[in-house]
Amino acid sequence: MVYVGGEWMAFENALDDGSNEWRLQNVYRGLFGSQIQDHTIGTPVWQVPVEAFGNGVVDDLIQAQQFTVWFQDSASGVTQLAEEATSQAATFTDSVLDRPLRPAGLLLAGSRVIDPIITVSDQTDRTLTWNLRSQDELTVLDENDGSVAPPGTISYKIDVMVGGVRNATLSGTVGPGVSTYNVPFSLTNINSTDVELRVFAVDDVSGLESDEYAWLPIELSQNLPPQPARYWRILVTDNSGNASFVGAAEIEMLEFTDGYDVTSFGTATANDEDPVFTAPDAIDDSGATLWRTDGATIAGSWFQMDFGVGGAFAIGRVCITARDDSFFNQTVRNFTLQSSSDAVLWSDEIEVTGEANYSQAEKRCFTNPLTPALEEARVLGASEHIVLGKIDSGVTMQGNSTHIVLNRKDDDTAQVQKSTVNIVLEP
Repeated sequence: MVYVGGEWMAFENALDDGSNEWRLQNVYRGLFGSQIQDHTIGTPVWQVPVEAFGNGVVDDLIQAQQFTVWFQDSASGVTQLAEEATSQAATFTDSVLDRPLRPAGLLLAGSRVIDPIITVSDQTDRTLTWNLRSQDELTVLDENDGSVAPPGTISYKIDVMVGGVRNATLSGTVGPGVSTYNVPFSLTNINSTDVELRVFAVDDVSGLESDEYAWLPIELSQNLPPQPARYWRILVTDNSGNASFVGAAEIEMLEFTDGYDVTSFGTATANDEDPVFTAPDAIDDSGATLWRTDGATIAGSWFQMDFGVGGAFAIGRVCITARDDSFFNQTVRNFTLQSSSDAVLWSDEIEVTGEANYSQAEKRCFTNPLTPALEEARVLGASEHIVLGKIDSGVTMQGNSTHIVLNRKDDDTAQVQKSTVNIVLEP
């Protein structure tokens, strides 16, 4: 066996290429619940004879006691066997003492391909599976061996890390003995090359979780334009430095990159609001009014638009304006724009992270890169015929006529103007 940078491995044969470099054959990685990982050139490789482990079950090594391995240095080709001559010692059970072993053999939709890496390019849920591991194993199992039921009640925590941050929508937990999890990719619209699937084992009695985790890297390239939904909300991650409240002077939601703010067609609410600074005050086109929470909870607060029964917009751009006073540091800074058809299950549409704090009265806009530009509408002479491009939403029936919001950009001022027309639908 060998110990390399915290990972335990076993091998069946070692070949000397004649230049004092050894090639290990049939290597089994991530043993004793250690983490399979990359190792840089120059990392020491310590050989440990199997006899050092004695006889018994894995439980004898990783529970209720510490098992210490002393590594012997080799100087000038001579192995220094005396204990006092050793230069490094490792108590390899120190971090996993009395903890459950991590699961193994992680598969997404039955696949564990690293090169080329698995890429999710749609909004279809996929099943994540793994092999259970037990401290009572009589033999040391490798990554591909089948499941062995652990003792006690061991649940499993699934973390989907996007850019090093746990994505709450995709992550979750399953109960004891369960070795599958449905990853809800249908609820996200994420593009990232830095995504990791991690599964930890958790002891339900002690609350301790495995020191390491089963691991599988993937990429998300969903590349989907915004889809119409009745409910849209801003789920706050952080504000601009205020310790007590979060809010905004104005919040705008647009379907097009250069379109019109459609919040006037819906009802604004929030999970928390000051009696004076309410959610509707953030969509009244006035910087003198604002929405602000009434409590001290910042992360997890939300501002929501409901476009009503039969109403749906495909929001692709959201703009936030800070307060025009000394309390501008309350402004929403990092957040996730989410959509829903029922205000229960939410899909992530735009994720904003790493933003700098807002300055006074500052306005910032954030756009889904696949948001379309506004398609033009024009009037032909005095005939009053209207030629419309594609209008995906913003259309509501009023009796026998259709009310359509038209957006026009002036060439000189680049200002977006709003006008409305009533078109009678004839049989």
